[in-house]
Amino acid sequence: NNSKAVDVSVVEKFKQVLTKYWINILVGIGCTGAYGVLCYGVGVWIQSFLASSGLSSGDRMLADLISRIVGIFSTVMFGWAADKYGVFFVLALGTVATMVLSLPLWILIAADPTSFVPVMLGYSIGFGLLQPWCGALTYHFDVELFPTEVRNTGMAFTFNVAFAIFGGAAPVIALESAEASWLGPGIFYVLGGALSFLTMSLAFYLERKGKIQLSSVRRNPYYGPLGYDKGIPPPKVMEDNDSMSDDGISSKGTSQADFASETNK
Repeated sequence: NNSKAVDVSVVEKFKQVLTKYWINILVGIGCTGAYGVLCYGVGVWIQSFLASSGLSSGDRMLADLISRIVGIFSTVMFGWAADKYGVFFVLALGTVATMVLSLPLWILIAADPTSFVPVMLGYSIGFGLLQPWCGALTYHFDVELFPTEVRNTGMAFTFNVAFAIFGGAAPVIALESAEASWLGPGIFYVLGGALSFLTMSLAFYLERKGKIQLSSVRRNPYYGPLGYDKGIPPPKVMEDNDSMSDDGISSKGTSQADFASETNK
């Protein structure tokens, strides 16, 4: 009986996520696109590209090691920046940086893929910074999209669907684009950043109109210099006395409809 009750609860929460927060899901999927492309289109596929281009296994391993070290330390830096200036603002800057820098970084790598120095500068350091910039903050951004009552379900569904689409397809698209043009992968990475930036811009507009609630956990700072005092109504968030069970389910929560209704009064 307890097992059946749990199953029913999970199904109901999944239905609630799909019916009440479908806009949040689409926003989360779009905003996760840049990370999926960078994680698998760069982190995975470029290693195969370098191997087929003739870079030695030792240099490939060292390049990957440096990339991971850069990622570890920069994740702390970007996390601090998001905590100080707002996750939306810092993640938006990351998507812009991806649009601006991806093509030059790819050109640096592809121009001489058998030489360690350009590979280190482009892959290990350049993309090594872009990936955690978008990646580490994407988790925080997606979590913020859902109130506590459906946060686990909403976040899990949104993130995994996004990675199944963008992460799963990224290596294939990068390979096909490379065969079409030597600039192809770089353009593909730019498009990944553009998708996330445009999605965030649309979400920013929708929240101004009271159609969506983006920050369910911490509303300030969230937009940074664009803060809620610039015409964006502060969303209703979980109250201090809102309790949470061991499985992460809140006893309260703010729905999209409640937020829109309150905003449009």
